Amino acid sequence: MSHTPDPAARSTAPITLLVGPVASAKTQHARAAFAAVATGRAVLILPERTQRDDMQAQLAQAGELDRRTVLTLEQFVRRIVADAHLPDLPIAGIVRALQIRATVRELLAAEQLPTLHAVALKPGMLANLSYLLHDLASSQTAPAHLAHAALFAYDSELSALAQAYTARLQAQGLADDDRLLDLAISTVAAYPRLVQHLELVILDSFDQFTPAQIALLLTLARHGIRILITLTGEAQPRPALVRFERTRATLGEACAAASIACAVQHLPAPDPTPRPSRATPASAPVCAHPART
Repeated sequence: MSHTPDPAARSTAPITLLVGPVASAKTQHARAAFAAVATGRAVLILPERTQRDDMQAQLAQAGELDRRTVLTLEQFVRRIVADAHLPDLPIAGIVRALQIRATVRELLAAEQLPTLHAVALKPGMLANLSYLLHDLASSQTAPAHLAHAALFAYDSELSALAQAYTARLQAQGLADDDRLLDLAISTVAAYPRLVQHLELVILDSFDQFTPAQIALLLTLARHGIRILITLTGEAQPRPALVRFERTRATLGEACAAASIACAVQHLPAPDPTPRPSRATPASAPVCAHPART
């Protein structure tokens, strides 16, 4: 990258959690905040591509896409990396799987997998290794720490595989989604001018975030970009909402550790009073039992 590191950047912006019960119009409030951005650009981030496509169509029909963009988190990360003109080539799916397999073959040839050699190339083992690589990156855990854990005899071999895979991608100028997220975090931290056109980033319909994803949000907020996150929550927590409460607590703790303000806005519960059906006149009798034939 040929950019010169940025001098003084914008002051830190808060992270706002918009918390409300199910069916409390959280998405509508998010859309209102999205539409209210008068300067700069706004990004609305949704978990799934289908959700993104549906919302994009709705906003386009309503004429609400001027200076506003709807993306998945993966698309948002890739856009940051693309705007930085980094040389790393994004990979996913089968290409990533082939890189993992090639890494395993290299270590087998070098006789560095004495415990795992009999199963290292089994489909199930390769799938588990793929999950492990993702978990290590998502939790921002250095592969070397896996060897230090020493819980199992093969921990050091898994650590070697993870380190070799990371080194392989770097040597070939490749980046899977996990590495792209790491690149996006470091890029925004070093060159905040790349995202200074952003005024607001909204994350709607998420129920949890990985440590790496939270690190990206904190980095954006640290450079003056307002973050709004919708979360499901109720005054009286229920077992079904435990994951949302955990996410809320995790975000609050992360903000506190980073000295970033975390504001919580509560939405009221929806009106439980059922509305009369438009298809049935108010004077029509109500049949409590189905008619017999």
